[in-house]
Amino acid sequence: MKPLEVDALLPHLAKIRDRFGETAGLAVLDEAAAAGIVVAAVQATGRFAFALSVGQRFPVHTGAPAKAMLAFLPKPRLEALLAKVVLRKFTETTVTSRRAFRAELAAIRKCGFALDRAEEVEGCHCLAVPVFGADGLPVAGVWFTGPSNRLPIKTLPKAYPALRALTDALQRELRKKHAEKGGATQTSDAMGRALRVLDAAALTEKTDFASLARTLGMSYSAFRHVFKDQIGMGPAQYLLGRRLDEARRLLTETTRSVAAIAEQTGFPSPSHFSTLFKRKAGLSPHAFRLRNPSSGKTPREVDREVKRHV
Repeated sequence: MKPLEVDALLPHLAKIRDRFGETAGLAVLDEAAAAGIVVAAVQATGRFAFALSVGQRFPVHTGAPAKAMLAFLPKPRLEALLAKVVLRKFTETTVTSRRAFRAELAAIRKCGFALDRAEEVEGCHCLAVPVFGADGLPVAGVWFTGPSNRLPIKTLPKAYPALRALTDALQRELRKKHAEKGGATQTSDAMGRALRVLDAAALTEKTDFASLARTLGMSYSAFRHVFKDQIGMGPAQYLLGRRLDEARRLLTETTRSVAAIAEQTGFPSPSHFSTLFKRKAGLSPHAFRLRNPSSGKTPREVDREVKRHV
């Protein structure tokens, strides 16, 4: 990671430090040496806080930011790196079994975050998330670290949504700097391909997002994050929007029943369709149809009918 990029990310690390009151760091992988490297840090202020030194190296099987990155690497790169890892024991909580370590990485892929349960240093707990580059692959890890009595492991997962949101802002800044330098835009092309697939998908068929992600060369978690970052919503939300748009068209342009429209737009039941439609449109499907000028009803009749169905 170039110095300019690191400097631009420091304000984002400061926000993470301020949000959690603990030292925040940014790390990358040295895949050749199978180690993590601290490239930026913002130390917490207060009576006692952990210090991170830029350039400091740490084991990938104990460091939360390294584990967060490893979990989302393509399989060939992951296997090559794991072949070099020595699972040295530092504390009672250090993972020293390759089977257990692989299981932990699989769990991280599902939940999106990694923990350090005092696995290298006694009394030190961390929560980390990956930073995804324009190609949807991890380029760095962001984390905050502090004493175990202030950061109990059982409460750390609750901080994940806030850390992910703050890291997403950092991620956008990193991509912006990359774009300003004329960096590749493979992800824009990839998301364009994803949109074409989703727009062509039959509304009544279930979309396999994981398979779609694989065709783009990404993990599902990376695909979901990149899609939301570039499109402004998750892929499932995008498809729901398509289905609701088609439902609105059918309600205004046809006389089909609500049940028939629910079935045609891929909702599991009329009640489920009506609930989601009202949540998004503010009116039930029937009330929405009545508001359409082509319904042939007078304004007073419409108001009366709407009151019955809102």
